[in-house]
Amino acid sequence: MVFPDKLKRLFIQAYLLERFSTEEDVLNVYQRVCETLGRPYVREDLSSFISSMNQTLDTIDMELRRGHAPRDGTTYYALVNTNGDEVAKMATECTPTEITYFKHLIEIIVHADDDVYELSSTVALSEATRIKPAMAKRDAEAFIDRMIKNKWLVDRDGLISMSLRTILELQTYLKDQYPDRILECTLCMEIVTTDYERCNVANCQTRLHSYCSRQYFSRRNQNNCPSCQSEWRGILLGTGEHRAGNTGRRASRRVSASQSTLSLQRDEEEEQEDDENVIMNGTANDSPEDMVVDRPLRRTRDRDAIPTTAGSSRKRPRRPL
Repeated sequence: MVFPDKLKRLFIQAYLLERFSTEEDVLNVYQRVCETLGRPYVREDLSSFISSMNQTLDTIDMELRRGHAPRDGTTYYALVNTNGDEVAKMATECTPTEITYFKHLIEIIVHADDDVYELSSTVALSEATRIKPAMAKRDAEAFIDRMIKNKWLVDRDGLISMSLRTILELQTYLKDQYPDRILECTLCMEIVTTDYERCNVANCQTRLHSYCSRQYFSRRNQNNCPSCQSEWRGILLGTGEHRAGNTGRRASRRVSASQSTLSLQRDEEEEQEDDENVIMNGTANDSPEDMVVDRPLRRTRDRDAIPTTAGSSRKRPRRPL
């Protein structure tokens, strides 16, 4: 089906006000635009229209990305930037310090104990002083409130987690940065971080969104894992319920230790590279005769020998005991 450019332009102008909406809201925008142009509105045409829209948006590195809420299956659409550092795309609404802080929070959430992908708000505020440059706690609190309001983060009873908007907009970044920590639902192939079930078999990587799990097992006589076929006694995680060890403090310590190690490794690599550059090139103003690398003085075999004239030496007088 062919959709006129004017229809697409009006739709995207209206949708830019939200950027993240339920499928029903997207249908309402689509209906209003169709009525404005005197075009028949057909609800079932939305999927074809979105596909056509994405072909147009691809020329400017944008996409209408579809996903569903893990708890109830509600379908959402997010208008996402598909080019460059996906977290840096937040620069339109965040300062560089805020982006650094947001990345830091995401890293702790991803490394949370027992795959709960949650962080207590208390720990989140304390982490503001760990980044460089540090943020005042009052500024961090205002930033977190803004991220919750704009649907980047979710706060459930004092536990902060990534929202569906974050999952949709930053999915490439998350998969690239944390390939061993970011897993997908075995059924819908979308990222799982909240309201999901994990197979109780230790070596099985199966994860199911709560909604996907209900839909899948309701059509089967036996509850077996879709992968390992063991009896499914899915462990429910990422529900926003407080439990021992899911505040994020231990994850924070691991992240800090990892960052310190990486920083030390980078410093050592930079020092080694500097030394190699000096050996190979010298400084910009050095002549070939001046390209000498400072090295520790080589000691003579007799530590007490003091060089004098060529071919001779004398003993260093010893101090009285």
